[in-house]
Amino acid sequence: MLFSYVCGIAQHTIKKNVYYLEGVHSKSLLNYLDCWKDSSDRSTIVNAANALKNNHFKSWKSTRLLYAVNSSKDLWVHLVVQNHSPKEKKYWWGIYTQSDTVFVYEKLHQKWFVVDTLDYSRVSNSRNIRTRFLATTLNFSTNPNKELLLQIKNKRHSSYVYFDITTAIDNLEWEVGFYWKIGILIGGFLIICIISILAGLIVFKKIFFVYAIYLFVVIQILLQEELFIAVFPSPIFDVLYRLNSLPLALISVSLHFLTTFLLAKLLKIDLGLKGILIPYYLSFTIAFGILFSLIYFLFMEHLGFNTIIYSVFWKVSYFFILLTIALNGLFIFFNFKKYNYGVLGGVVSLFFLCFNPASYFFNYLGFIKLYDISYPFYFYIITFSETVFLGGLIAFFYRNTVKKNYMLMTDKNLIYEKLLRNKLAHQKELNATIVETQEMVFENISQELHDNAGQQLSVINFQIENLKLDFPDFTDNLSPISFSIQKLSENLRQISHSIDHNYLSEKGLIDSIFVEVSRINENKTISFNLLIEDQKNRKFKYNEQIIIYRIFQESINNILKHAKATKVTINIITFPLFRLEIEDNGIGFDQKIKVPKSKSMGLKNCYNRAKIIGYDFEIESFPTEGTKILLKEKEK
Repeated sequence: MLFSYVCGIAQHTIKKNVYYLEGVHSKSLLNYLDCWKDSSDRSTIVNAANALKNNHFKSWKSTRLLYAVNSSKDLWVHLVVQNHSPKEKKYWWGIYTQSDTVFVYEKLHQKWFVVDTLDYSRVSNSRNIRTRFLATTLNFSTNPNKELLLQIKNKRHSSYVYFDITTAIDNLEWEVGFYWKIGILIGGFLIICIISILAGLIVFKKIFFVYAIYLFVVIQILLQEELFIAVFPSPIFDVLYRLNSLPLALISVSLHFLTTFLLAKLLKIDLGLKGILIPYYLSFTIAFGILFSLIYFLFMEHLGFNTIIYSVFWKVSYFFILLTIALNGLFIFFNFKKYNYGVLGGVVSLFFLCFNPASYFFNYLGFIKLYDISYPFYFYIITFSETVFLGGLIAFFYRNTVKKNYMLMTDKNLIYEKLLRNKLAHQKELNATIVETQEMVFENISQELHDNAGQQLSVINFQIENLKLDFPDFTDNLSPISFSIQKLSENLRQISHSIDHNYLSEKGLIDSIFVEVSRINENKTISFNLLIEDQKNRKFKYNEQIIIYRIFQESINNILKHAKATKVTINIITFPLFRLEIEDNGIGFDQKIKVPKSKSMGLKNCYNRAKIIGYDFEIESFPTEGTKILLKEKEK
């Protein structure tokens, strides 16, 4: 400790209440304190000694707290104390304040000496007593009586001052419990803050990010007002020390209002003109709070209640805080009233008006008196409850929103699926109509070939036979022509049958394929090998056998036209599921390259025909390696 002789002015002992120390549990100090504010520009111990002599010090008996109001003038506190404990000789005098500096004076031999200097700007590890609050040691080993003066310098804060005198062990035991309470509260805030950020990242909703920032600012105010910034290591403390709780309080109530506003939008409440004006107002108040914080952070040493800019920012911040709290309360009330819940809205509004970060801060400053800030921690409990409630409310309504969106998406998917089914059904019906039309055309062609072309060939053949009778000498020349005409007539008859679905129905699918392969094999240019497994003599539906046969014909036609194959293998399995494989050893083709239109149209028809009857149509081909065609029935 620093002992220095300050003033040699003799003092008459002033009769006043004496504070008696009786061990670890001592009673409140404020009833035993006298206070005086030095209005001079230069406050000295001489001024304080004269004020004490002239009875200018006044008692403070209203509460357990002493409030240092907005003023650049020094506050002096006088205390006379006697130790009556035979066991305890050393005590801590705890001074809980955000004031810049506290000088501790002790009267020794009728003279005042500075015995300790307590500086709030120093981290706790660099203080004589390493606690979050300012404290000085009172040693009664040589003298049980002490007369003390405190000089409290407070240039930049509207700060309370709370005093106690306890033993070191008693104080530390209480501090451990206090650290746990505040630590659990801050931990709860941080957990909800992190959860809110994660929820915002997942669902991309602004309200979660705003709410997380609000909680973070509340944590900063709590650390400031409970003097916890001193326990942080130097780099962090240096930053936190340069933050002021007043602009933080303005930012927090604005974010609180913004959270309420976004919640109303989430609930799809019709806000009218308020929905346009409120975001602009809150953007302004938040920007003002950030500007005030930035100016204070950069120029703190040059600011104080004696500077115009600081006083203006301080008073304007007060005004906007009160206005924002009032607007938030009215916003809550009228939105409840809109749905005939006026009484509940009034209760909720009053709740938010009384218990919010700004009211907590004002209560600490002594600007308002809502509740005792020392025991119990009303604000902490209620704010934490509000946090859990509001977080739960946001989660609940967002869950409903997600559920509603999910139902909308489900309905949308159902509508899409229905449209898709209708489209597929329409396409299937269209394809069936096309196939039906083609079959009608085939039937007409078959009829024409059979009735007209076949009859004409029969007439020609009859006339040739007559010529052979009339001109026996030309019989050898006319016989080949007669044979060719008979062969052509037979081929026309087979072609007529192959495209006539009535003939197909009568003959059956397997037999019709066998007849068609036999007819093609007569050319002897390509070898067709037909393998059939039809042990149960499967019967096919009318449309099914027609479409399978047409796909078979289209595939064979493509081989004859494009494959340049010498060998074709046809494998048919009818049970348990129909399977038609056609493989050739032709030139093949690259499936990545666009095939000729004539060929692609035929393949497209095969795909579309297969869909009508619920079959899969597949092609596998590589250049110089031939082509494999597969038509297979789907499992049902």
